Amino acid sequence: MPRKIVKKWEPHKSVDRPSSYETSIWYRDKENTLVRETDNIAIYKDKYPACDGHLLFIPKIDQPRFVGEAMAEAYYHGQTQMEQGKCDGFNVGMNINEVAGQSVFWPHIHFIPRHKGDSTKIGGMRYACLLYTSDAADEEDSVDLGGRRI
Repeated sequence: MPRKIVKKWEPHKSVDRPSSYETSIWYRDKENTLVRETDNIAIYKDKYPACDGHLLFIPKIDQPRFVGEAMAEAYYHGQTQMEQGKCDGFNVGMNINEVAGQSVFWPHIHFIPRHKGDSTKIGGMRYACLLYTSDAADEEDSVDLGGRRI
């Protein structure tokens, strides 16, 4: 199935409820950057990244085995990035359903590389979730990612 241009995507305002990977916004929108692909997983640069290196690991089939394979691939990618000195750590996670911040309702795993000093807060995913909310408006609740305060 050829990829085609779709309407402009607006994070936290647009919603995509694909019935398959091939009908998802990632596959259909030619502006999305496909990094790598296997028979079971597609890896894209996040179009609205929290930081440089933010990737999405997307299973092509919505079944636990394939979601687990995408998670394992994200974890392996993070280990490789750390071994190569490209990051000091990483967050890997999913937003499942609207209340958790999901706007594309097809499973996908976020990979977010972390660097020493990229945040003033300690707590891992507790503060990583602020990356995907619109209510982190005041300085005390925002996160600093290398000069980009969100």
